[in-house]
Amino acid sequence: MPALLAQAQTQPQSDAKADRWAEAMEKFARQDERRPYPQGGIVLTGSSSARLWEVEKAFPDLDPPILNRGFGGSQYSDIVRHAELLVLKHRPRLVILYSGDNDIAGGKSTDQIMGDFTTVTERLLSELPEATIAVIPAKPSPSRWKKVDQYHALNARIKAACGDEPRMRYVDVWPAMLGPDGKPRPELFRDDRLHMTADGYAIWNDAVRELVTPKR
Repeated sequence: MPALLAQAQTQPQSDAKADRWAEAMEKFARQDERRPYPQGGIVLTGSSSARLWEVEKAFPDLDPPILNRGFGGSQYSDIVRHAELLVLKHRPRLVILYSGDNDIAGGKSTDQIMGDFTTVTERLLSELPEATIAVIPAKPSPSRWKKVDQYHALNARIKAACGDEPRMRYVDVWPAMLGPDGKPRPELFRDDRLHMTADGYAIWNDAVRELVTPKR
């Protein structure tokens, strides 16, 4: 029996219900048992934009390939709660984080989101002393454009936090995702105007390419 499953069965019923991601985490735990991920690789985690990112196809020459531990609908607080399973156990050389989008849509303040962001990044930096943390800011989605001021406020603080830490990188995808009118380019998004098309992910691939490519 996987350790995560055994733990879940010993938790009070109220705790099990409180974690909406129990099933997703159990799936990740089983995948780790079947195919352990080598230490020193790259782990991607975050919300659905991370989950839907076909990083193995985008970077086929990486060995080991990027491990995608995205889980749709998640927020930074969920990464805080599950950091050990999602990231730390794999001891990666690079962690790519994408979140904040659902946090804003869920009504959290910038201060609340930054509290969770700081908690998770400080833990990763402390427990992975050789790792680099790459942060992709909350993207400019047409369906959430009415909240653009909140996105700018959050991303400015994330950028400042990354600038203060030598082992963190702010991966700014906004300039390439905006059109001449300063608004999100519609061709980068699916019909829901939230999740990205292949063209959108091509921008993200280019943005992280230098980071994920091992230095010769």
